[in-house]
Amino acid sequence: MTLAAMVSGLILTLASAQNGPPDPAAMVEMRVERMNDTLKLSKAQQKQVTAIYTEAQTANRTLNESLREANQALSAAIKSNDTNAMSQAAITIGSLIAQITVNNAKAEAAIFAQLTPDQQAKYEPGGGMRGMGMGGPGFPQSRRGGPPQE
Repeated sequence: MTLAAMVSGLILTLASAQNGPPDPAAMVEMRVERMNDTLKLSKAQQKQVTAIYTEAQTANRTLNESLREANQALSAAIKSNDTNAMSQAAITIGSLIAQITVNNAKAEAAIFAQLTPDQQAKYEPGGGMRGMGMGGPGFPQSRRGGPPQE
């Protein structure tokens, strides 16, 4: 199973290098595989975790697009030295990051609730998968505090 996860990760990495980031479903699948490697999830848990991450990713999709637009507005405000627009863009960015963070925290809490006590003891919210860019499952983005990649 570990070999399969490594191979699928390599394939997605190669696809990413050629065609941009992997699709959202592939990112969810990779996260669930990594969690399964550590926590030995049951099939039912894998299905639940997949649904939770997919739901959070869907909830964050619009927020991430708005965050991208707010970052573009901030960049334009900087270039025009418009301090009022800079302030407004910064407020918008902060609010969007907060909303994404809450969505991600709710997803992590829902996942934690699905785990056995032994799994909970091993579980680390985010699971070291911050670089997976869920944009969802956006929590990697919001935990880094940076704008989405354009």
